[in-house]
Amino acid sequence: MSLRADGKVQYALKHAFRDGTTHVLFSPLDFMAKLAALVPRPRHHLVRYHGVLAPNAGLRRDLVPARPSRQNICAASLTAGASDQSEPIRGLNQQGEPRAPLNWAERLRRVFRVDISNCPLCGGQLRVIGDVTDPTVIQRILNHVAAQVAGKIVGADNVNLNPKSVMGSEDFAFMLMEKPGSYIWIGNGDGEGSCMVHNPGYDFNDEILSLGATYWVRMVEELLPPIEA
Repeated sequence: MSLRADGKVQYALKHAFRDGTTHVLFSPLDFMAKLAALVPRPRHHLVRYHGVLAPNAGLRRDLVPARPSRQNICAASLTAGASDQSEPIRGLNQQGEPRAPLNWAERLRRVFRVDISNCPLCGGQLRVIGDVTDPTVIQRILNHVAAQVAGKIVGADNVNLNPKSVMGSEDFAFMLMEKPGSYIWIGNGDGEGSCMVHNPGYDFNDEILSLGATYWVRMVEELLPPIEA
């Protein structure tokens, strides 16, 4: 792969096409689009299989081990439940098969390498005692975390937890109806151009860019577990 003098990206093929083509040319934008198409979408699997290992490849069944039979799966589940009473047996469907090969915690660990069964502080074993699914409760938790992170950066006295209601319309209101979250404002300062947005006199304060970037980085550090080396 090389960058030509005319600015186009030149990619050398490992094997020439039947028509004799040995190189492919891309504009920088097209090349970035090709790379972006290979990046998994958010909340999707981080590993993609191609070729004979692709999900619909005809030769996949000859390479990938066959799934255990129904009797073996059920026997393994019942044996595991009898030997370790602290681990509940996964629910079975009407045919006596497990409802899912992996539960949600195991899928979380396998796909995103997030293991909720280990304490990130002491390394001890954790046990799930409940989960929060009520959007109202989730939003309160996120609001608390958002305010806590902001307080660590600018001080708790500079965080307004009860701002005055405004009549302006925002698309974020509809977004929060679908995905619980927290809506925050970062003050623009009291200098010239400090009026509200969508005002002809508004002038963005470039000095708060680093403050906003710091806030999002700290929020990620607060919500996501550390990545193991």
